[in-house]
Amino acid sequence: MKKSRWREVPLGELVTMGANTGRRCYVGVRGEQRIVGHQSLADDPMLAVDDPLLEDAEGNKEYMLYPKGTILVSLGRYSRGVGFLQGAALAEIKICGLRVDVSDVLPEYLFYVLRWYRMKQADRWSQRRLKSWPIPLPPLVIQREIVEFLSKLEEIQQCRKRLITMLSDYIKAQYDTIIVKGSTYQPRSTLSDWIYHVEVGRQLPAHFLQEGVWYWRGRPDPFRKTPRSVEVQSNYNERIQYSGVFSGPGDILWYRYASEQTEGSVLVHRWERPVVISNEWIKVTPLPGVPSEFLAAYIKENYQRAEALFQYRDRGRIADMIKQLPTVVPSKIDQEEYAAIARATERMANANLDALHKLNIIYINYMEEMFGTEMIDGRGEEIE
Repeated sequence: MKKSRWREVPLGELVTMGANTGRRCYVGVRGEQRIVGHQSLADDPMLAVDDPLLEDAEGNKEYMLYPKGTILVSLGRYSRGVGFLQGAALAEIKICGLRVDVSDVLPEYLFYVLRWYRMKQADRWSQRRLKSWPIPLPPLVIQREIVEFLSKLEEIQQCRKRLITMLSDYIKAQYDTIIVKGSTYQPRSTLSDWIYHVEVGRQLPAHFLQEGVWYWRGRPDPFRKTPRSVEVQSNYNERIQYSGVFSGPGDILWYRYASEQTEGSVLVHRWERPVVISNEWIKVTPLPGVPSEFLAAYIKENYQRAEALFQYRDRGRIADMIKQLPTVVPSKIDQEEYAAIARATERMANANLDALHKLNIIYINYMEEMFGTEMIDGRGEEIE
């Protein structure tokens, strides 16, 4: 059946919404149960019973107990995403439950439609708005095909992400074997023996960037591979050329607010073009003969808590402080061996990042083709 023949039904006619979809449950002891919080829904997940996205319950508080198959939606100022319960679970009271009431709609299919709405609309949701939204309804057999296709894409994406994590664990193990154990009886020094130049980036307002400039700012993202670029008016060209801090190939970028839990806080500049960096990042240029991969790994392993290290320090003092950080100097052979392994591992990780990017394009384009309506594409009255 062609998509043009699919009927569209307001969501309110397909589901029961709100308190009637679950029952209240009292939790007396803090941490006694795991619950779905608003943050749990940030990435629009399918939630298993033991899902790590679940949060610890607070003590002496009521929650809603929802059955398997319930769709959960954050509303109002808490609007962060949607979720699908693969097992019964407790949830915050202000998270809205949706239960499918009709036989010609698969709950999983409806979840994917709402996930698509979430991608298109980042503003606040309300029950009134939800009830009016049109849901395209193909036959059940096509709904199952859509769910199976999107589920398979997600499985492949997760496999790619697991491979990237495994490569990260592997290179860490190699660091422990080659650098840490190999440095046991080596002389002590400071980072100044390995560093040619250190500079903290500058604040980057949107109008500060010239057309075509690549920039790097914001929190680290281990699945982000390339800098962003902007297209703005060119009357700020001279200002960025003379005031910006540019990183070049081989430089190390260090996130100055990193904690022990921050992933991707130290990386090597691999791009062919210079990149202007924000004041959230520090550029470290190694001396000739010092492998960038080795120095980046050394900084990450020994000075991960940059946030505490650089707290309350200005740009100049941070640069001086970095050069004086103590080190244990591994042999040149160990440095080169580790750098060679790191480069090979990074190439494999980048290949998986490329595959992830392409899978994401396929995923989004398929959802747009299946779920796109006049309202969801921005031409309706309800969704702007």
